Amino acid sequence: MKQLDIGIVMPLFRDWKLAREAGTRSEVGQIVRRAVDSLGLARPQIYNIFNRLLEGESIFSVAKVERKKTGSRLGVAEIALRELEIYEITKLMFAGEVQHEQAKTGTGKDRDLRTVGFALNRKYGKSMEFAIEQAERLGTIRKGIWDRFKLGRALNERGITRKQMSKPLASVTWMATYSNQFWMFDASPLNAVYLEPGKESRISIRPDIESGLTRIYEGSKEATLRKVHIYVAVDVYSKAFYAYAYAPIAKGKESTHGGENSTDWHDFLSRAFLEKDDGYIPIQGTPERVYTDKHTAFESLSGFFSRLDIIQESHFPGHSKAKGPIESRISAIKRCCETMAVRGMIRNLDEFNLLLYRYQVSRNSKLKSYEKWLKSANEKPIKAVTKQNLTDASIKEEIRKINAYGCIEIEATQYLLRYPNGQVVSDRTREAVKVYRNSRGGFEVLTCDGIRLTADPAGPIGREPGSFKNVGDRDGLTETSRIKNRKKVLSSAKAAEKTLVLSDALPDLPEVPYGKLHVSKEHRQTHTPMAPEKFESTDDAFEWMLNELGHTEESLEELSMKLADERDENLSIGAIVLQLLRSSKRKIGYIPAQEVYDTIEIIRDTFPEVSK
Repeated sequence: MKQLDIGIVMPLFRDWKLAREAGTRSEVGQIVRRAVDSLGLARPQIYNIFNRLLEGESIFSVAKVERKKTGSRLGVAEIALRELEIYEITKLMFAGEVQHEQAKTGTGKDRDLRTVGFALNRKYGKSMEFAIEQAERLGTIRKGIWDRFKLGRALNERGITRKQMSKPLASVTWMATYSNQFWMFDASPLNAVYLEPGKESRISIRPDIESGLTRIYEGSKEATLRKVHIYVAVDVYSKAFYAYAYAPIAKGKESTHGGENSTDWHDFLSRAFLEKDDGYIPIQGTPERVYTDKHTAFESLSGFFSRLDIIQESHFPGHSKAKGPIESRISAIKRCCETMAVRGMIRNLDEFNLLLYRYQVSRNSKLKSYEKWLKSANEKPIKAVTKQNLTDASIKEEIRKINAYGCIEIEATQYLLRYPNGQVVSDRTREAVKVYRNSRGGFEVLTCDGIRLTADPAGPIGREPGSFKNVGDRDGLTETSRIKNRKKVLSSAKAAEKTLVLSDALPDLPEVPYGKLHVSKEHRQTHTPMAPEKFESTDDAFEWMLNELGHTEESLEELSMKLADERDENLSIGAIVLQLLRSSKRKIGYIPAQEVYDTIEIIRDTFPEVSK
């Protein structure tokens, strides 16, 4: 620890204190520089000693100065460039290791690494040094900037180290405030459980097919087997679930044993939405929203949901975290019911559905799910449906053209179209519209611009000969604002085209021409880095140099005063420049361009602040 000489410190401290109170900043700076030379210390240590003496502390040695942590000294452009380089290096680090959650490979702890989105499938991968070298070879980053220590700190700050990337993300839980607000749907195949088609249609347990030990040939018994799937629906509010089993027929080219399809889903949805006859399963009615995966079966059922006024939301297949409530129900069903089928206790699909029926009634009753659903349904009425509603909702949208009577024809019946205000659609003849059946049994029509029309089954408006009264006192083809505008424009255009000549189309000239303008003008000056070969006057050369240096005469003078205070000198950059230019003018009668260039270089070398 360095000892201080009080005999040297105290005189310097008294001079510094007096200069702070009555002197200038330059005088204070001179005393501090003198103290630095005398004591051999840095400026922060000198200020620390003086401040301690100012507060009345005794000093015998130099104490450690705690310096404040400063921010990055890198410029904005360098920081942005390094962010891009970090992205390029990490892209190569994790290339070939990223997988989606739906690829559920691995066992044990690896299962916990699956997140909603992308995840790493390997604990160890490319090293940081290898990724840096590869990026430098590819030219995506600069050479010599990064090493594994600097990159490691950068990745740790951003939370993208390999250890941080392997951690699972937090999940959210689904919430609903009343019954039938939100339902989830999903289907899952049973392991090694197949249905043998035939008279008995018995259940067959074939783990050899599941593990790939048995080869399947066309026309063989194994090729006719149909895999058993369970279809499940869950009400998010009460957690009450409904389940039913199917053995789909193989329809696709790559399908051998069949998978979930829109036909089975339509049957399952009808069973879930309709009132049950036995009285043991209370859940029924249509939900406000449904949550499904993006299976093609649900894509083909989008019109079915729409016509029942159900909002459909979807996610990518395989995201177990995105559908937690239904995933847990499917797992429980498999643990309890699938094992009975594997042990040979189930003979056919009807018995398996009977087991599912008893299980869901028992489980929902024990968990009080049915009770919670009923309590909410009594407080907030549900939307009930009938078989006819479901049949009507199954009809696909059709395109119809509006005929000359403002009608569309559906199943040999003409429907008169009206706007929401009751006016007949008389201004959309030959326009194509979409027609679909709503949940109330009627038809709804949608125009290309999104206007909903009502369909009147009474057909076109009729009128008896010799009478101006519509049959049945129906509202006639009144002129809408659109029709009035159309007639007005057409009639006025027809009359105008007969009278128009070329002179009517020529624009008029102003009555008095402007002539030659006598207004105040600012003469614009331009600057080019290439100076003229010679300047005839000192002022012209001085003005060109100011433009080249990026200053005005006033800003250059302010900069001169600032430098004079810092350097404790009498300094005027403008006066120096003018003196050099006048000297050149006196010598040869003009100022050559090279002389101006040399003067600018001298100024920039002597005063770097001028060019900043």
